[in-house]
Amino acid sequence: MNPKEYLIVIDMQKDFIDGSLANEDAKAIIGAVVVEIREWKGYVFYTMDTHGADFKQTLEGVLPEHCIKGTEGWKFEESIQKALDDAYATKIEKPTFGYLGWAKYFLGDDAFNADGSLKSQEELAKLGKERIKRIRLVGTCTDICVISNAMILRAMFKDTPIEIVEYACAATPGAQDAAILVMKRCGFTIIRQAA
Repeated sequence: MNPKEYLIVIDMQKDFIDGSLANEDAKAIIGAVVVEIREWKGYVFYTMDTHGADFKQTLEGVLPEHCIKGTEGWKFEESIQKALDDAYATKIEKPTFGYLGWAKYFLGDDAFNADGSLKSQEELAKLGKERIKRIRLVGTCTDICVISNAMILRAMFKDTPIEIVEYACAATPGAQDAAILVMKRCGFTIIRQAA
């Protein structure tokens, strides 16, 4: 295992595939996501969009109810979950689009100052450049959760290569293209087809 390489599988949960926010394009990338997990030689993480009973009272409540913790729709698609389990992947539950805790997973205690505060962006970027070879993202929704996490990672680790696997990401067709274009303009490496 290469300890400097990280694969992040974003929100491949049933509600985004065939549940309340069903998307045929998300269903179509299941096989590609499984292959990415099985072939990855570094660490694997996966995020789970996680909401509670107060979902409708949140700003995200304008969307149809989805990914309520403990429901069937909150769970990952079975073949992806099996691949994640086989890879000893780390699960991260996040209450909104992006996750702010990546630095602690990639840098451990070195991400923090003596008082427990997060180091500056400059310090995180330096540590990231020294310790992280690359980060790769796959999953759904490209235009919401994938791009949100990609931008957070870019803000923390500005000099670390971050790859977006287009053929293993999904959104609605117009939104997919727009999100990929934005990420390309922001310096992410876009992997368009399987090697």
